[in-house]
Amino acid sequence: MLRWIPLVLIVACGSVVPATYSADDLPDPATLSEEWGCGTGFWASDPGQTVALRLAYQGEGQPDAQVQLPHPDWEAVFVEGSDLYANWCDDVIEADEPTPVEHWELPVVAGTLVLVGEPPEPFTGGELSVRASDLVVELPDGSEAPLGSFEITNPMWGFFAG
Repeated sequence: MLRWIPLVLIVACGSVVPATYSADDLPDPATLSEEWGCGTGFWASDPGQTVALRLAYQGEGQPDAQVQLPHPDWEAVFVEGSDLYANWCDDVIEADEPTPVEHWELPVVAGTLVLVGEPPEPFTGGELSVRASDLVVELPDGSEAPLGSFEITNPMWGFFAG
C-alpha cells in the first residue's frame, strides 16, 4: 500500500532587514578593515566578521576597468551577520569550525568601481585592487544612505578553492 506523507520544507537564507533599520545603523566604514582574497571579487569585513562589503564580479571574461553601480556584471551588497568569512575559500571544513550566518543584506545602488592593476589570467590567482567610491545602499524604507569609499585588495583574484 502506497501512503503519502506530507513534507514541509522550510528554507531560510537570512532575515528580512528590520523596517526600522536606518542610516544611523550603518557601521563606520573604517571598521571594514579586513580584506578577504579568493574568487572574482572584493571582500571586506570588520575584524569580528559581523559586517561585510561584497563586490562580486559575475560577468564573463575580464571585467571593465571602471563601472558605475548598479551594473549587470557586478553584485554589490552590504551584509550583516556572524562569522561572515568563516571557512572562506576553503574546501575542507572541520567539525568544530564556525559557519557563516547572514542576518540580512542591503543592496549597493550607486557608486563607482575602478580596478587598480590588470586582472590576472583566469584560475592562476594574482593581486587585483578596486577603488570603490561614493557607495550608496538602499535602506528597507526605500531611502538611500551613503556607505562610503573603500580600497580593497584581493591578493588571489581568480583563484578558487578546490
